[in-house]
Amino acid sequence: MSAIPAALLREILTMAPLTAALAANRFGLGAGKSELDDIGSHGVDWLRAQLKRTGPAFDASNLSPSHQTLTRFFDERRQRQKTKRENPERGNPRALMEVRRTAYENEITARTKRAVATDAPLRERLAHFWSNHFTVSATKPQVAAIAGAYEREAIRPHITGGFFDMTLAALKHPAMLLYLDNAQSTGPNSPVGKRRKRGLNENLAREVLELHTMGAAGGYTQDDVIALAKALTGWTVVGRRAAHGTPGTFSFDARRHEPGAKTLLGKTYRTDGQRQAENMLADVMRHPATATHIATKLARHFTADAPPGALIDRLAANFRKTDGDLEALANTLISSPEPWQTPLAKFKTPHDFIISALRGLDAPPEKSRHLLGAYTMLGQRPFFAPSPAGWPDDALSWVGPDAIKKRLEWANALTARIPAQRDPRDLAERLLGETLKPQTRQAIARASDASQGFVLLFMSPEFQRR
Repeated sequence: MSAIPAALLREILTMAPLTAALAANRFGLGAGKSELDDIGSHGVDWLRAQLKRTGPAFDASNLSPSHQTLTRFFDERRQRQKTKRENPERGNPRALMEVRRTAYENEITARTKRAVATDAPLRERLAHFWSNHFTVSATKPQVAAIAGAYEREAIRPHITGGFFDMTLAALKHPAMLLYLDNAQSTGPNSPVGKRRKRGLNENLAREVLELHTMGAAGGYTQDDVIALAKALTGWTVVGRRAAHGTPGTFSFDARRHEPGAKTLLGKTYRTDGQRQAENMLADVMRHPATATHIATKLARHFTADAPPGALIDRLAANFRKTDGDLEALANTLISSPEPWQTPLAKFKTPHDFIISALRGLDAPPEKSRHLLGAYTMLGQRPFFAPSPAGWPDDALSWVGPDAIKKRLEWANALTARIPAQRDPRDLAERLLGETLKPQTRQAIARASDASQGFVLLFMSPEFQRR
């Protein structure tokens, strides 16, 4: 693990407030009401300690496992189809919509509450980062019902584990298999393929190579995509008939699997059922292009839209050396000088803006419909990424007159919830620390009333960036 150079470390330790502000706002989710004081001059140690914690379990008291939600979805869909056959004018989709809506709203509310209240915000940011890296989108009805469960089940358990383990958990989860259409992908020469004339679907294989591992410039070919797609045939989701396991869970259906050896990136893999694809994925994960692709995305998220090459190289080297150990990778990131040298280089996404404002106010999320309304208005409704690439992580995608206007509208609405006795000047110091500029401090002090002062705080360049 690369350490911070001694000279830089001495410099950081002499500017404790700036260290605290960067730790809380760049690596975390925005400073809480006393977080900067708690961090003090120990920003790196504060972050490292979070990586060692398991933290409190995600409060899933009103949430269901994905397989239970999918089972309800299957049952409601079957009942709707039966009703529609008996009476074509009926078959009301309302029950199906209710399954999706309830599950989705409960997940988003619980997710936001955790982000606002957590005392381990680095772990939470990493969960959000990796969830976006392995995106599933609720634009598909079945996925909408289990997108939140996907993050809880496939992503969160592995944020300080192994990249290969996280990749397998993500690809085997019903949300991913349904989102990228692999659940129905069938080898043309498999028993089912020959009998039913079912076809091969390349979506999952393509996104694994292009987005999840090697990257678009990683050097793979269309033949490689097809080879991996054939190896992934049979990776499916158990239906309501439970022919191959518990409904709504992963299953390998050998009847759909394309038989025979397959060649990926110049290496041939023998017929080995489910393990054939797993062996391919293990080698893809260890490809140098994967290390560079992951390092670039991580460096971009935690430093700047155009991340420093030295940091990318350091992270990539660590990824290769540790065989994708994500705790070691995160430790290398926070122990590198680059993220501490470029304050306020990242423009907050709408999600970051909402979470950081609620954390700063120590305010619980609003009712589900209001919370979802805020995410939707600002353009980043959770688990509704427009493509498998996930939400963009650069300023140009989020900066624009209309986007800023909507942030202002939400900030105005948020200030109505703030108790009259609170002082925006004090809050600005607590949340922004040494990143608070004199002109912003002065503007807040000269505000006509506290409400306007809070709006000026939330819309300030210092608060809008991290």
